[in-house]
Amino acid sequence: MKEKSRNYGIDLLRIIAMLCVVILHAMNSGGLLFYTIKDSSQYKFAWLIEIIAFCAVDVFAIISGYVMWNKKTNYKKLINLWFQVVFYSLIITFVTSFIYPNSVYKSDYIKSVFPVINKTYWYFTAYFGLFIIKPFIDKGIQDINEKTLKKIFIIILVIFSLFGIITKGFELNNGYSIIWLIILYITGAIINKCNIGSKLKNIHILLGIIILITITYLFKIFGFDTINTIKKSFDIVINKDTLINYVSPTIFGIAILLIIGLSRLEINNKSKKIIEFASSSTFAIYLLNSHRFVDEIYMKKRFTYLIDDSIFTIFITIIGYAIIFVILAILIDKIRIYLFKKLKIDNFSNWIYLKINILINKISTKL
Repeated sequence: MKEKSRNYGIDLLRIIAMLCVVILHAMNSGGLLFYTIKDSSQYKFAWLIEIIAFCAVDVFAIISGYVMWNKKTNYKKLINLWFQVVFYSLIITFVTSFIYPNSVYKSDYIKSVFPVINKTYWYFTAYFGLFIIKPFIDKGIQDINEKTLKKIFIIILVIFSLFGIITKGFELNNGYSIIWLIILYITGAIINKCNIGSKLKNIHILLGIIILITITYLFKIFGFDTINTIKKSFDIVINKDTLINYVSPTIFGIAILLIIGLSRLEINNKSKKIIEFASSSTFAIYLLNSHRFVDEIYMKKRFTYLIDDSIFTIFITIIGYAIIFVILAILIDKIRIYLFKKLKIDNFSNWIYLKINILINKISTKL
């Protein structure tokens, strides 16, 4: 029964999304986006890779809504995720203290233990807030009829995505916010419940993705710098980078089409085992690749030596690095899973949850 209910196409997309996250950090922190000569073939190719991979965060968040909207909220899982974040953050901080001792302070260890308070990982901070209110969102999705949900889906696309890229009125912070994560979660839930895109053929999905990537790319390479006349009257900013944004309708659209397309993908049994093995460790890929020290120290300008190389060399190097990183991160996480089992972290998470639940119940009875 479990085999039938699991969507391995979505699991595969989750892995691909994390691969893209690694690519994004390599392009940004690695320096290729900002140190290649403007308008050179290397510059144009670097931005093409960036744009293709940019939907990764939207994809990952939409998947959360797609697979979790009709499942009971398990707060013990959230506590367990907290321990995973602390585990990797402490290890990265500890290792960095030996390699670059002048870059690590005592406060960094405290930040590692309290990741949400100190925003050690912005996505986890936003996800933590989302998870707290998940039962309310899920209840709404379950109770609202499909016709109304489809209307909400259209409103999200037009209002929050289209308006969100040209105005700061909704405080979406370019997608780096709990508000945008909630919107993505709701989007994923609606796609699943209402079977959005079921009438689309695979060729239409593929063409849609190619068109949206092309629009984003051409706007970046050949677009204008800014619209000052509009900005004087309204709080609106439009420039070459407008569509390269988590809130962007083109990036958002690519993510939605990928969800629809991969959700119907048929996977053979051998591939299912590999996907299941890897997908359970996708969060570890993010944690290992997105830590501040990895971003600011280990990855800083790491790939600038490629700025004069051929686009083929750039492609092979970046993709090769991303694949190796993902494989190593998955293997490392299997060790972490083994250690957590030995240390009975799952039981400890359950104990913490029970204590917190007892405390909340006592407080709620007095309200």
